[in-house]
Amino acid sequence: MTGDHRTLRIIEEIGVAKEPAAISDLMPLGLAENRSVQMAARAAIRELLELVPFKSLPLLYESLRRVWGYLEYWHGLRPESVRGLTSVSIDDKVFVRLVASHRSGYVRAEALRLLLDDESLEAVPYILLRLTDWLTKCDRQRNF
Repeated sequence: MTGDHRTLRIIEEIGVAKEPAAISDLMPLGLAENRSVQMAARAAIRELLELVPFKSLPLLYESLRRVWGYLEYWHGLRPESVRGLTSVSIDDKVFVRLVASHRSGYVRAEALRLLLDDESLEAVPYILLRLTDWLTKCDRQRNF
């Protein structure tokens, strides 16, 4: 329990620091089993993402893709796990948008399927970033 409190405090401090580069460090916590940690991480990710200029989204995506290769927790993320992600709050939706940058095309495909249910205009740039991805080319025949 103490670890969760410390983790929550650290997430809060990261959010206060207003450094978007910390998004990649917070992503694994967005999948934490502890719902409080998960919610705090996703909220901090959303707040930090608001600081990222629209034109920098492709760079953020590429950065997340590379970083995830070195994080075993993310490297092992499976498409089945993505299917179970909840998109209840705006923080959840933002988190799914970033999961669509995972290094595994199968994980990206599942995240993109979830994004297609996101009717907000804010989802459009994240969907457009995937247009050149191999997974959208393969799935166009299946009415992605």
